[in-house]
Amino acid sequence: MSRRDSFYDEVDDIELPQKRNSKKRSRKKKKKMRKFIFFIIIEIIVLLLLLGAWYIKSKLDKKQTYNLDNEKLKITPLDLDDYENILVFGVDARDDALKSGTRSDTMMLVSIDKKNGEIKLTSFYRDTYVYMEYDGQTKYDKLGHAYSYGGPELALATINDNFDLDISQFVTVNFTSVANAINLLGGVEIDVSEKEVDSVNKYGREVAKVSGKEYTPISGAGKQLLDGYQAVGYSRIRKIDSDFVRTNRQRTVVNAMFEKTKQSDFSTINKMLDELMPQVLTNLSNGDIVSLVKKVMSYDITQGDGFPYNPTIKTVNKASCVLPTDLYQDVIELHEKVFDMEDYKPTDDVVTYSDHIKSVIAQ
Repeated sequence: MSRRDSFYDEVDDIELPQKRNSKKRSRKKKKKMRKFIFFIIIEIIVLLLLLGAWYIKSKLDKKQTYNLDNEKLKITPLDLDDYENILVFGVDARDDALKSGTRSDTMMLVSIDKKNGEIKLTSFYRDTYVYMEYDGQTKYDKLGHAYSYGGPELALATINDNFDLDISQFVTVNFTSVANAINLLGGVEIDVSEKEVDSVNKYGREVAKVSGKEYTPISGAGKQLLDGYQAVGYSRIRKIDSDFVRTNRQRTVVNAMFEKTKQSDFSTINKMLDELMPQVLTNLSNGDIVSLVKKVMSYDITQGDGFPYNPTIKTVNKASCVLPTDLYQDVIELHEKVFDMEDYKPTDDVVTYSDHIKSVIAQ
């Protein structure tokens, strides 16, 4: 190789200033482009989250909101940080009277054990003989009347006061909306006994009539898929046995609905929200509901009982009532069963109510 050729090779290897600047500009453009794409992706994610939040809010805003005065709820201070307690009222509000003026046919404590991922259901018998205060009056009356006299606030206060509870959250639902929600789920599977068949059709036909729908009767006993009107009719049977058995049927339907909902797709749940929300009265905020749903969808219902545990049926003031044989002991058992509280000591008020009820039973 000549010296001249060697010189030109060395010149070719030299990176000129223009070439270096061009590479730097190219790297800067690529870096800017990556930042631009990153921010676009972030903006899209934020937009989707906002749209999702707006969508959920638009659904939940259909509910009816009720503000409670917590000072009137007669809450018993309890150390229950691992539990969230919600009282569910079921009413036959044919005129959409969800706030008061209608008796609560169903009163069910939904106790959510956040530590163990469990849900326990406790049904309070509507004819339970309890102490209550309203409009300056004090009297013993049927528990189911409290909702009619003073809406969810008086009902919660009465339950808290008589059973030493700390419930401050509630949901009230209309039975017709529950029937329609079950229909959207495609029905629920229930084992119907021979003696229940006629009553299922009787009460189911009434629910369908209120909804302005035709009723399809069930033809016989056995485990079968019930539509919404049949299932609600099943849950309202009472006269063939007792209120004790009726509340067990209600818990059976709730459990079946819960399990079916957990298996449902987005479209079905969306339609259920559209059906249920306008006929729901609650003091739960949208945030409370979203947080609650996220938790319970992975939980299981592990326990269901009726309360009082040891009842006596007695006619009081010409009305058939359910009287706790020993309210004091029942309250101890309630706290042990539902909240795993050992050696619970009922309040002085419960002692007073228990003694009075014993004297009524003895008459």
